Amino acid sequence: QVKLTRLLAALIAATATAVFAQLVPQNPPQADPNDEETQLAVSMSETSGTPSEIIRALERHLRKFPNTSKRSDIDRAITKSAIELNDQARIVTYGERVLERDPNNLQVIDRVTAGLLLSDSEARLNRALDLARRFETIVRKVDAEPVASSRDAARQRDEVDRGLSRALINQAKALGKLGKPAEALEAARKGFEIHVSSASALELGTWLAKSGKDQEAAAAFADALTTVSPRYAEEIQ
Repeated sequence: QVKLTRLLAALIAATATAVFAQLVPQNPPQADPNDEETQLAVSMSETSGTPSEIIRALERHLRKFPNTSKRSDIDRAITKSAIELNDQARIVTYGERVLERDPNNLQVIDRVTAGLLLSDSEARLNRALDLARRFETIVRKVDAEPVASSRDAARQRDEVDRGLSRALINQAKALGKLGKPAEALEAARKGFEIHVSSASALELGTWLAKSGKDQEAAAAFADALTTVSPRYAEEIQ
């Protein structure tokens, strides 16, 4: 099983480069309007490799060849390009297709969850909650794996704690939007206790405040303002 270091690194290191390279031959053939692989190769060779151009070329190909045998590669390429562009709609649409074939892909689970949490749809929020719980389950399985050295153990402990906290924060967001504030507070508190960060402190403070626990909420918001990420501090001010 892949170590957590590699799994979580995908959250910040994903690009469309590898998939793009698979789809673009070094010497593209002349276009044959009736041959799918030739059409795809030519279309991709005509792009500059930017995420937006990759998406346009691949979506055009899908419209022309909806039953393409390259569907898996194309879905992955569009998902990765959408992540680079922060295109939430496409991340959800194509990311879900990727998860049908690769259900334990942490990077895609995380980004699809974030996109679903932007919605007020009960179905989408329940799906986000399911994915956040799947993320937690995968991280806990990795945590149970043996490590080679004490240094590796310390690094894995930090990565596991960050991953579990992230999963619980997303669960809190989904539960809160589903009208379950008590469960949201419980998840947020667990996320904060596992790993103190701006994100976990802000989420905890949010649900403490909504539960009428103003003094505890103020302390959590103070933690958010003084812990690492300025983005969350801006949300509070």
